[in-house]
Amino acid sequence: MNVIAIPFFFSALLSAAVGYMAHQRKNVNGAKTLMWILLSLTVWSGSAMMENLNRAAGWHLFWAQVGYFGVVSVPVLWVLFTIQYSWQEKAPHPQALWWLWIVPLLTLGMVWTNSLHFLHWSEVQMTTFQGMHVQDVEHGPYFWIHAIYSYANIIIGTVIFVRKAIQADDSSRAQASIMLTAIFVLFLGNGLYVFDLLPFKGLDITPLTFTLTSAIVAWGLFRFRLLSAPPISTETILQNLEQSLLVTDAEMRIVFVNAAFEHLTGITPAMAYDKKPDQALLGWPPIFDVHKNKVETEINVMSGNLQMELEVCISPLWRENVYNGCIYAFHPLKTPASPTPEADRMGQETKPSSAIFLVVQHQSGKIQEVNSAFLFNTGYRRAESIGYTPLQLGLWDIETRASVTRLLRQNHAIQDYTVYLKTKSGKAEAWMLSISLLTVHGEELQFWAARPVQ
Repeated sequence: MNVIAIPFFFSALLSAAVGYMAHQRKNVNGAKTLMWILLSLTVWSGSAMMENLNRAAGWHLFWAQVGYFGVVSVPVLWVLFTIQYSWQEKAPHPQALWWLWIVPLLTLGMVWTNSLHFLHWSEVQMTTFQGMHVQDVEHGPYFWIHAIYSYANIIIGTVIFVRKAIQADDSSRAQASIMLTAIFVLFLGNGLYVFDLLPFKGLDITPLTFTLTSAIVAWGLFRFRLLSAPPISTETILQNLEQSLLVTDAEMRIVFVNAAFEHLTGITPAMAYDKKPDQALLGWPPIFDVHKNKVETEINVMSGNLQMELEVCISPLWRENVYNGCIYAFHPLKTPASPTPEADRMGQETKPSSAIFLVVQHQSGKIQEVNSAFLFNTGYRRAESIGYTPLQLGLWDIETRASVTRLLRQNHAIQDYTVYLKTKSGKAEAWMLSISLLTVHGEELQFWAARPVQ
């Protein structure tokens, strides 16, 4: 051991310890990746320590090559960590980003075969520092490809984290700031070495900065709960409520409907979002207005050929005396009765046909969204429907499509046109079809509504 190897030893030890702490929080999205970052820093520091335990040039070269397993891993892992930490459940699986490892693997190949081409290190020689023998290298052309790729990953990850810090609340902003500080220290130490800005040659101080980097991460783990499980989002909570909810903003546009509301009414989020309630909920009573106080009322609405009696609780949203919208909570007062007198007389409990809704791309004719009643009445699954045209699905025949297309081209809308739609089993049923053309975010869409013919 010597004055150069000892600091590298403690740097490797601290990185390994903090990596173990991250492993203890492995259930949090991003924790495993942070653990691998710290273990890569451990390999990097440990190799630097081993390199300086012997004066032989071959010894130095071997451990420098081993250290590159950590060198090439840190930038890619940093990008993966920032994506996982910032996007949480929405983050893609690391296996989907396998292509990020192409350049690192190529770099490892170039490093271990450098003596054949000298493209990574064009010259390797020994020099002295404080009486110690250290390796001094001249970087070849491929090294700069590796350097540009690595710094690009670090910068991209940093940008992701900065955006997270700007958008986050105070506690999350503090966590993001901790990681930004840690990566800045690492980035600075490596940059000074790579661009030959140090007052001495040959000694790579990057592993020495790992001591400070690991200490900062450890401080974040304990002081700011860096890898604490993120709070459950409000949207996730609302989606899992059994109560049917619809939320409007200050301009009386629908900004949210949950799964229970879709099940109750057949109106999907795609059909309702950013629309006025009277556009999305045709025929509903005029309960959607600016409400200053909490209101409870009862309404009757039609769903297909059924009448539903609903209890409605309307809660206005206020922030600092500024009106921000309303939450409408719906609860059915009684289960709708069967529409057929024959079923009532026989005491049979039947599932009535409800109105079906589809959102179709105007140009391609592909189905974009369907409601639950469509799935129930036709027998198709959502995955079987989305992305296909009604003709590909077998929902109708060529003649029906031609007549509907002709009417739509002539009138730009269709109202109560009788068509025969086929279920998945091939059974044809008569429906009264209405189609409206809408433009949403610059995209032309067809809004289909159909009710069963009595």
